[in-house]
Formats: sequence, structure tokens, C-alpha cells
Amino acid sequence: MGFRTMKNQIQTVMRIAKQLGKELQKNRFGEQDINYWSEDTGVNVTYLSRSDWAATFPTEAVSVPVVGEEMKTKLQGEVYQKAEDAPSASEMNQEKQIMELHLQ
Repeated sequence: MGFRTMKNQIQTVMRIAKQLGKELQKNRFGEQDINYWSEDTGVNVTYLSRSDWAATFPTEAVSVPVVGEEMKTKLQGEVYQKAEDAPSASEMNQEKQIMELHLQ
């Protein structure tokens, strides 16, 4: 069974559960698995496993093409948007230093 087929089955189960008023836990970071993109990239990666070292040990490098804007965005890791009113890192550090002085 391919990853996308399994994903479709999971989505069906989740839809039925929602109709029944049930809530299921789901992996919110599935796209972090390179095999999530295998249908688009044509590449399926076998991860090294301690339980099956011989069968999963890599014998050659794998090259995975970046396909589409969604994949490119996810791989760049720039999905967090800082709120305009959020303090900067230096402001947070100054507040920490002030707190430490008060605790001494």
C-alpha cells in the first residue's frame, strides 16, 4: 500500500469519526517524513532501523527533488510568523537579566 493510499484511508476514518462526534489524534507533522512527498517526487526512502540493520543500511546516497511550492516552503522551515506585538529576542533577554538581578 502506498503512502498516499494509506493517507486517504486515514482521512476517511477521520471523516467518519467526526460524523460520529469522535475526536482522533493525528500526526500534525506528517509532511516532515520525506516519504510523505514520495508520490510527487517518485522517490521512496527507507529509514535506517536498529531492528533490521542489515536490510535498512544505506548502500547509496538518495537524491530527492523539491517538487512544488508547498514542499519548498516546508523544507525552508520558515512557517512561523512572529506577531507584530511580540517582544524581540533581545527584549526577552533584557527582561530575564532584570529578573535575575531582582532575585539576587
